[in-house]
Amino acid sequence: MRWTEEEYMAALAKRQKAVPINDIGKKKKTNKYGAKKTWRDGICFDSKKEADYYSKLKLERQGGLIAGYIVHGKMICTTGGDSSEERATTYEPDFVVLHNDGTYEIIDTKSEATVTPVFKNKMKALKEKFPDVEIHVR
Repeated sequence: MRWTEEEYMAALAKRQKAVPINDIGKKKKTNKYGAKKTWRDGICFDSKKEADYYSKLKLERQGGLIAGYIVHGKMICTTGGDSSEERATTYEPDFVVLHNDGTYEIIDTKSEATVTPVFKNKMKALKEKFPDVEIHVR
């Protein structure tokens, strides 16, 4: 389901709790890396860079340069056990690009500042699980 920005904001407003009196007039918390949510075609992207890359992929798909793409998919990096401490580690790539030759690659749009140790560990686990898949940070 694709939502317009207005529909999404209305749905969020329905789920919001009453604002405590102490919080009235406080500045809204911003992203620590300076990214701003951006909307394209009813999809909310975490940054303008990610939304721009989506537009690029859309044009490449229309031009036949790629077979397709997946936006905000979910991948399992490591499987977990039975307890909550051993649950599976998942990773949500920004894009999975499907090439015309049947191969695919994982694309994550990040700045150098946002490549955290947790992200590096997930990339390492993905490369071990899917050794033939190209993973790029752009």
